[in-house]
Amino acid sequence: MRELGILFVDDDAGVLSSLRRMLHPLRGEWRMRFAESGAEALAMMNEEDFDVVVSDMRMPVMNGAQFLAKVKFRHPGAARIILTGHSDREMAIRAIGVAHQYLNKPCEKEELVAVIRRTTALRELLSGREIRELANSVTRAPSLPEHYLAINAVLTSDSPPMEKIAAIVESDPAMAATVLRLANSGFFGVQTRIESVLEAISLLGTELLRSLALAAGIFGRYEDSPVFSITDFSARAIRVAGLARKLAAREACGRKIEEEVFISALLCDIGLLVLATGSPDRYALVRAAAAVNHSISASEKEIFGATHAHLGAYLMGLWGFSDEVSLAVAFHHNPAAAPFPPTPGALLFAHVADALTAPCPANPENAVLDMNYLAAAGMAHRLADWKAQAQNFLSPIAHDAENPVG
Repeated sequence: MRELGILFVDDDAGVLSSLRRMLHPLRGEWRMRFAESGAEALAMMNEEDFDVVVSDMRMPVMNGAQFLAKVKFRHPGAARIILTGHSDREMAIRAIGVAHQYLNKPCEKEELVAVIRRTTALRELLSGREIRELANSVTRAPSLPEHYLAINAVLTSDSPPMEKIAAIVESDPAMAATVLRLANSGFFGVQTRIESVLEAISLLGTELLRSLALAAGIFGRYEDSPVFSITDFSARAIRVAGLARKLAAREACGRKIEEEVFISALLCDIGLLVLATGSPDRYALVRAAAAVNHSISASEKEIFGATHAHLGAYLMGLWGFSDEVSLAVAFHHNPAAAPFPPTPGALLFAHVADALTAPCPANPENAVLDMNYLAAAGMAHRLADWKAQAQNFLSPIAHDAENPVG
């Protein structure tokens, strides 16, 4: 395995000395460097490549947000992690657009190591430098204009109901990813992982959401284009996620698993959204090639060096989502390739829901149902019932009734 380059930045020499001692056992796995200022760190990055940059927020001359903004522009291939305290909430908001993850100070060794490892765990799925730089340049995915306007309208009203905010967020994959990423960041000191959008919004609170949406602009807008319709993309993502959660509930998987299933299915094609909006000219080449070889994934691999599923999985790890969600996103087209035994969980239900939901122009390739995988998970006998549930759930009348907008 390739040695990872990790750069730690803090103006407190004592903190850096403590990090050196604490992380010394990892010196065979990581190439670690330490800088006492943003300027010194940038000079180091001009001489060496780094996979991850971990920066303190409060530093003189150039604070952590300013430093990471320069890193994002000059060295887009590096993952960016900010260390901040609860008292730095206003400063942390400034880092929303430049940091991938947020850790609360002081940070325990086990948490720091786990976050860095999760951040880099799926790098091997991305074979090219360009696709990795595209992934690392993304701190938020684009949302539909109407969802952006709706969330801002609700947040600026007096005492907006959490359920209404959650309904808008769940209707937009990009918003859901952003809200869950922030809620699960170390900045909020959460001890157990949050998989529910409603729980995430309740934790963040309307005041912070207002600050984020209006000041930091975390819900970026994107208009449909001739090459890619985010409207169609989001509509299908909602159908897939709703069906996946319904099937999991039918199998009495439990609320935690159901929420994990819902989020995995909602975000399983987030990589497609990033490819299409982050590099529209090259994505147009993907669509043209797929019209000939009949495979979006094969065309993505040829032109970008990675599939949208692999890019999405990398983003999930980069943004701090659970391994279950990351792996479900990575292998929802090909569950048999996953590095763990088949079980009735996030991957299985995301795969089934994706396969049973018709494709749309924005996402013209869905999974081919893997019957061997279902059999290995002991669930093949449930397929007839699932198909009936899908037919009912995905009918326009039933779907509109279960998923009201507004």
